[in-house]
Amino acid sequence: MEGFKNLPELSNCLGYLWTVATLKDVCIIEYDLEMQIDFEISKMIQVNRELVSNKFVVKSDDESSNVDAYMNLRSKIIELDKKQIYKTMVIIPNNKISRLELQDAIDQIIFKHDIKSQIIVSLIEENENEYKAGIEQAFMDLTSNIVQKPVEQKETYNIIGFRIDQYKHESDLKEIHTLMQECFDKECQCDFALENSIEPFKYAAQASVNIVVSKEALLAAQYLEKEYNIPYIETNPLGMRATMNLIESLVAKLKWRPNRKYISKYRQKCKTALMKTHLVLQQKNLGRAVVVGDGEKLESYRKLLIEIGFTEIHTIDKYKDEDEKHYWLRDKRPDYLFSDAETARNYNQRKWIQIENPNIEKDKIENMKPLMGFNGVIAISEQLIKLSGW
Repeated sequence: MEGFKNLPELSNCLGYLWTVATLKDVCIIEYDLEMQIDFEISKMIQVNRELVSNKFVVKSDDESSNVDAYMNLRSKIIELDKKQIYKTMVIIPNNKISRLELQDAIDQIIFKHDIKSQIIVSLIEENENEYKAGIEQAFMDLTSNIVQKPVEQKETYNIIGFRIDQYKHESDLKEIHTLMQECFDKECQCDFALENSIEPFKYAAQASVNIVVSKEALLAAQYLEKEYNIPYIETNPLGMRATMNLIESLVAKLKWRPNRKYISKYRQKCKTALMKTHLVLQQKNLGRAVVVGDGEKLESYRKLLIEIGFTEIHTIDKYKDEDEKHYWLRDKRPDYLFSDAETARNYNQRKWIQIENPNIEKDKIENMKPLMGFNGVIAISEQLIKLSGW
């Protein structure tokens, strides 16, 4: 086991970086930033995904010379464009630099040097403790700059909101793909970020609906609704009821016909798993649970644990409530803990299910069972029964 204690400062620039860093044909240029973003910092937090995009740093040789910094930026753009590796360059500039003036300067570079790559000037500003604002801006920049007006509409869907720092994001993404295929026989138009090429982004407006799995992606979905009249469904399908709510919302909004046999089969599987788990928790008197996680997802986890059969549930925002965490995990000692790996280790919790990063072991989780959807319910139920010693 290997511990990762020196976690990064969760700034908005880091949130922005991690959101776009898995795109295959994108590079990121830091333009005269006061503080360089540590591109490799993700290895310390074990985000379980390879960072694909390359990051380049452009600074002035003389700190007092803005002209020098601009000349270096121009040289870097020309150099990268000639290599024809990156279809898109995302520039994150210093706060003091006017975005409008920088965009005008880049437009001139594009015209004079016949630059083929698309260049996006990020609107993000260097601020600490605004991690989610950076994620939101990244989704918005990608959506507003790359998505093109559709030439046709398709009965497909986009998924917006998964990121590399989310635990089991790949398994959950696959679970939603499976659900949409089996229940509606629909294909995904575009998964925003997550090792995609830029190309699918261009055609995202051809989709019939956007499935939004995090609040940070909501602004991008609202933009697509306003610009291209694409409805969106905000969802966090943790548990059988939440998964059914997603299915029912898609039926109501789009009039898609669901596969009732598939739904009936998996609802019965979930009910069987939940009944067995409920019985085990009741017989072993293991009804107390604490959830330590992202504040925006705590209510979804609370509903899931009620569904499973827990009788006493306490939720704690892992970014805010350190004193509350000490009280409930050190003094009260719950029967089960749902949290990140570091929290479980720090409080020596044996009956524990991981729901968030960071990890404390370098293991690959791409093929692990999901948290979301019907299969997520079954997987969590199986874990709880195993931990109970049944």
